[in-house]
Amino acid sequence: MDPLCHLRPESKSNQVKCDLEGSQNDGCSNCRRFNQSCIRRTGLRKRVKRTREDPAPQYLSPVNSSVDAEDLPPNAKSPRILSPQNGEATKQDQGQSKPQPGFIADHSVLACDIPTQPTISEESLSHSRSITNAILVATEAAVLPVTPLRRALTDVFFEHVFHNYPVINREDIADSGSSVLLQQGICLAGSLMRHGPANLQLSHSLYEKVKTLIYLNFEPDNLATLKTMCLLSCWSVKPPDKISLDGPWYWTGVASRLAIQMGLHRESTYTNNPQNHCLRRIFWQLHNSEQLQVACWGRPPSFSSRYLTVRSPTLEDFEVPNVQAQVFIHATKICTIIGEIGELHLERRPVAFHEVFVLTQALCSWVRELPDELCLYNSEGDRNDFCRLVSELFIKYFAAIILLQLLQNEVNQQSRTTMRSLVAASCMAKLYEEIYYREQTCFLLPIHGFLCMIASLPQIYYQPQSAQKKTTRKEEIDILRSIMKIMRGKYGGATMVLAKIQRLEKEVKASTDRYLLETDAIGLSGDGILQDPSECLEELFPFPSAACAHMDFIKQSGGVQQDFMPQDFVPMEDEWARWLVSEGHSFVDLFGMYSKECDIVEEPNA
Repeated sequence: MDPLCHLRPESKSNQVKCDLEGSQNDGCSNCRRFNQSCIRRTGLRKRVKRTREDPAPQYLSPVNSSVDAEDLPPNAKSPRILSPQNGEATKQDQGQSKPQPGFIADHSVLACDIPTQPTISEESLSHSRSITNAILVATEAAVLPVTPLRRALTDVFFEHVFHNYPVINREDIADSGSSVLLQQGICLAGSLMRHGPANLQLSHSLYEKVKTLIYLNFEPDNLATLKTMCLLSCWSVKPPDKISLDGPWYWTGVASRLAIQMGLHRESTYTNNPQNHCLRRIFWQLHNSEQLQVACWGRPPSFSSRYLTVRSPTLEDFEVPNVQAQVFIHATKICTIIGEIGELHLERRPVAFHEVFVLTQALCSWVRELPDELCLYNSEGDRNDFCRLVSELFIKYFAAIILLQLLQNEVNQQSRTTMRSLVAASCMAKLYEEIYYREQTCFLLPIHGFLCMIASLPQIYYQPQSAQKKTTRKEEIDILRSIMKIMRGKYGGATMVLAKIQRLEKEVKASTDRYLLETDAIGLSGDGILQDPSECLEELFPFPSAACAHMDFIKQSGGVQQDFMPQDFVPMEDEWARWLVSEGHSFVDLFGMYSKECDIVEEPNA
């Protein structure tokens, strides 16, 4: 066997034997001692031997490589290895686009205009090429789905996922040299939209491949890596009450950190940047996801509005200014409001009346300023054609109304009416019903577990006296339960929501008789109360009576709230109050039913 040698620069005729073959590092011990690079010498016997054998496996750079499973030989035991043959090829490929420096604020003492050259410590962290290749062979992480399946999953992504994740341009995956990592990520997101839990095996395989490529630093393009990390938040198999490095919370956090490191939180980053439109969409996608997660789990956000200077997205930031683009733009606005409500809940302090009033006005402005293409009803009050994207948008809007009601209950410890929350929950159930009957539940993302839970709470605690209202209440809760049953095949959080709904119903049923006795002893007044000016019920619900089963509460007497019977709502059990608070919400006084007086509104004749 020919030895591995190093040519000393000061004496090129001297060749020093070294232990590169036995070393677990990229260089031999002798070369590391002198901080020099090893040079492999191939002897004459090995050169002659190679010419007589089959050609060596082809090594491809990850920048321009894309391997299909169908391209492999039928009897191949492993896919072709996908790593650069030498460092020079990689540097040449990466040199085509100047890498973006990491963001360091101008006021920092580490601010520097000159990029740092590769350091000794940095190079020591790189994986051994043989180890990387072995992992790629064992996991087939760089092997893409067969072409027909890949195209189908890509089409599914752009049709059903893009309005929530507009982080990809078609041109990103248009040619054969497209990022393998990004293609795997798109296929993962598309696979999660397929019907039935049987497809979860494909999704799991793609998820593991994407994780492997990320941890191996296979993709040299940081932007492609960031886009893929955004897509990974679609994966949510484990319930959110389990600590895990897999799921929306983890991947949104990792992607947000990378985005901040790239300076995407500062408007100056987008100036004169040829990819500014896509970068802006990426930032706001991460922002939207985090705002919903803050409201969902009550965890502190990564993005603080005090340090953000990024302009909101507009139609100019999209290649095609279609309904998907408009939905994302207005979803960004409603998610921002939800995030503000969630952060106020996090502060655990008395909320000033004007803060609630400002948020209420923001919701009124949001629904008032929607373009006609995104409205549920036309000017004549007729229902526009069904569009799931629009329905998802309004589901978030109605959820924001309920979340604000919960926050409003804390203002000066005053009781609030439950009308807004009940009507909003009924509207959400109506929209979910339309999605369910069209068999489009499979296109819903994991966050809808949280949204369905929000919609179920007012319904569960609503105990109407009318037989018709009782039937309607049961039907609307059943719709939410049906949505969760379909989603639980892919998303662990759905199972948790189903269990909580079931248990909460039992608790409410058990406490109903006890509560009726207590209210009789208290002797509550049956006098009606006028709506608070901050309620803005007509502005919050500019919809016809057919919008939901409880819209008549809004339309009656010009919005005056009159006489719900005290038994129409049941107070929450202490255990459930503690659970909901631990989830980040002030649900203890969910609808003001723990206060000394109850708001009572008369139920219209059924």
